[in-house]
Amino acid sequence: MIFDRAGSGSVMKSMAIMLAGLLTLGALANPLAHAESEQPVGAFLGAVDTEHPGWFKESFLDFEKDIQEAAAEGRRLVLYFWQTGCPYCNALIEHNFAQRDIAETMQSDF
Repeated sequence: MIFDRAGSGSVMKSMAIMLAGLLTLGALANPLAHAESEQPVGAFLGAVDTEHPGWFKESFLDFEKDIQEAAAEGRRLVLYFWQTGCPYCNALIEHNFAQRDIAETMQSDF
């Protein structure tokens, strides 16, 4: 689009006003979205606290030692990665490991 000198100032002024209006609208909309939600910032829907079974071994990045220990006992190693509040991690613990045959297999073989 080509503007003549006489009209370019008014077009630029209109664009500046429109941009300022959009920025103001965006700034107003964001706090309103947080005000409607009672959920704290950073929290997610479906978060569930999970207590891990007592037979879980707490270990951190010492894989070589963990593999040697498991091999010495005739077992294999399972690496369990989880996230605090993860509903899927909770389902694994609450539903799958609550089944006696699964829990016994995990404890005897891993």
